Amino acid sequence: MRCSTPQDVQEWLDQLEVLRTQGRCEAPRFMKPFHLATLAHSLRAANPGQLQLPQKIAPYADTMQLWEALGIPSAFPEKSRSPAGRYHPIELLRDESTIETTAESLTKLFETVCPNARTNDAICTMLRELLGNCYAHSDVKDGMFGLICAQVWNGGRRAQIALSDSGIGIRTSLTQNSLLSAKLESVNSCEFATEYGVTSKP
Repeated sequence: MRCSTPQDVQEWLDQLEVLRTQGRCEAPRFMKPFHLATLAHSLRAANPGQLQLPQKIAPYADTMQLWEALGIPSAFPEKSRSPAGRYHPIELLRDESTIETTAESLTKLFETVCPNARTNDAICTMLRELLGNCYAHSDVKDGMFGLICAQVWNGGRRAQIALSDSGIGIRTSLTQNSLLSAKLESVNSCEFATEYGVTSKP
């Protein structure tokens, strides 16, 4: 399983913008959680009445409960596919009290590709922080703070988790610090945000 790259994500985000403006876009040849999390988040904002996906990727989207996340009828019979311990289907983040159970559920999923208890404990802590940030910093309009999904590929010892929230975004947040404006014109805001001392609230 090939790792997803920043370019993969950017190309997909570009397609989502095409979808937003034209009502259709080019589907990926192979769907991963980051495709589904961002697609579901974008489509929820558009409130679609239906969704059509290519036959090659539609069963995976159904397994990950994309139609259910959108609140529209699935193109597949109910429970036609099962996550079977390899997937964490799309979960809408609506209730802050579910942070702990969601983090634990995702961590358990990752134990199949990472048996190290210390690493898994760190993963669970990271997930609690990320989920908590969704509730603390999202710009919520419909009671949905974000959504999350994941998948593991046991054969390749790889995993991917995708979290999409309703926040203002890292770049927009950093622009609140006028001292960073010039630098933000030429750098990747996500990488920049990880540098020591970089903050939107000096």
